[in-house]
Amino acid sequence: MKILYLTFYYKPDLCAGSFRAESFIKSLGGKINKDDKIDIITTTPNRYDSYSKKFNNLSGIEKSGNVSINRIQLNNHGGSFFKLAKQFIKFYYKALKISKSENYDVIIATSSRFFTAYLGYKIAKKRKNPLFLDIRDIFVETIYDVTKNMKLRYPIKVFLWILVLVEKRTISYASQINLVSPGFNSYYEKILGSSRKITNFTNGIDKLFLARGTTLKVAVNKKDDKQLNILYAGNLGASQALSKIIPYLDDNFNEKINFNIIGSGSAQELLVEKIKEKKVMFVNIYEPLPREQLISKYDTADILFLHLDKKDAFKKVLPSKIFEYAVFGKPIIAGVDGYFADFLKKEIPWAFVFEPCNVAQLNKILNSFVEKGMPLIDMKKVELFVQKYKRSEIMDRYVNIICENMNVI
Repeated sequence: MKILYLTFYYKPDLCAGSFRAESFIKSLGGKINKDDKIDIITTTPNRYDSYSKKFNNLSGIEKSGNVSINRIQLNNHGGSFFKLAKQFIKFYYKALKISKSENYDVIIATSSRFFTAYLGYKIAKKRKNPLFLDIRDIFVETIYDVTKNMKLRYPIKVFLWILVLVEKRTISYASQINLVSPGFNSYYEKILGSSRKITNFTNGIDKLFLARGTTLKVAVNKKDDKQLNILYAGNLGASQALSKIIPYLDDNFNEKINFNIIGSGSAQELLVEKIKEKKVMFVNIYEPLPREQLISKYDTADILFLHLDKKDAFKKVLPSKIFEYAVFGKPIIAGVDGYFADFLKKEIPWAFVFEPCNVAQLNKILNSFVEKGMPLIDMKKVELFVQKYKRSEIMDRYVNIICENMNVI
């Protein structure tokens, strides 16, 4: 059996899609027969410019056992929608060309902005192959949510209508669809008319962070004259909307907190501009780091921070970042809504949730920490979460379902 796996991001790129794809392939490689082969079509690292430059010579074919990785050279897109669209068009046509001469039995695609899913559909339909989709976001709904208050020209409206049609055809063709957030289910059930094709194997905690989890000690209440170290590590895009929240924190935090941001993205310039405009003195922004180096940053932080813009589409998501954060047994402050907020309240009780973009609520939480000290964390609950959400075990269960449907096992 020959399997084609499509992913726009793959290791060593720094993003949720890359980490998920790596874990999936590791699990799949251990389940299939020795004579079976996996072809991965992906890209060179292109998420962050400062990081991507280290891998300019990575394009081409790599082989490891029964896995072959074919990388398409792409430049950094910096989170820009138009640059990313241009990059994907190149990826799309190169992938079609690469796969044209190969005989595949199964097509698997992991997709965030849906176009990789569509690529998988085009390849699978032409060959009449089964298609397995791993959907990490609801792209079409997000586009509609972002543009709903805009006066759109007719060509844009036609493009959005085409997106809806393409989405329906792709989803309807797939043999099985995994949604990384159960919050997505209702949206896709409307397209499919039922949930018979849908599974929910979420993101989880990677081995790198599991090792950190074994060293956890009982948290202690911290209330002294030292500044509280708050850390956000991740993408600085429009979805995170950090420019709508961090620059507007109370002035009295200047001597009481350090807000460290590690990352890059399309909205970084706007964030820097707002910080300067509001003369905020307690925010520091650093370049993205590999996760191995991030661990020490998590260790020295007192509070971990996460925020999403106030959009209906973001009420359904379950970002992978939260699984990294939760391992460290430190207070998590999250400006989120909908399914994600419910998940935190149920699964991570040491998370403090506030309404997205609500500065007053965030100020209240931070003032409480500054005045009363850090809350105590029940480490038994942290360990229970860690045991429940090990990525390798989640991926093993997911791959078992795919293999059963492929009649491999």
